[in-house]
Amino acid sequence: MDEEKRDIGTAPLVLGIISVVLSLTLSRVVGFILGILAIVKGGRYRHVDNDARAGWILGIIGVTISGLFVFLLLLLILLLFVPMVLPFFWF
Repeated sequence: MDEEKRDIGTAPLVLGIISVVLSLTLSRVVGFILGILAIVKGGRYRHVDNDARAGWILGIIGVTISGLFVFLLLLLILLLFVPMVLPFFWF
């Protein structure tokens, strides 16, 4: 029983760490998905296990970083390409 309690936080912790690392590299979509998994798995046991709580927090950080980069990329595309296309719709 005690061994099961110890192991419940390992998966969210590993998923959260990988999520943060992948969110800072070019694999932001995979980091986003793994962050959501870390949030779901860590959220169940965050009050019981400190590793689950750390994985839950790292999952939130990974999802936030991935979402921020995707938002900035969409904003950059919007600011660069819309002014080039917009004059064609004015006539």
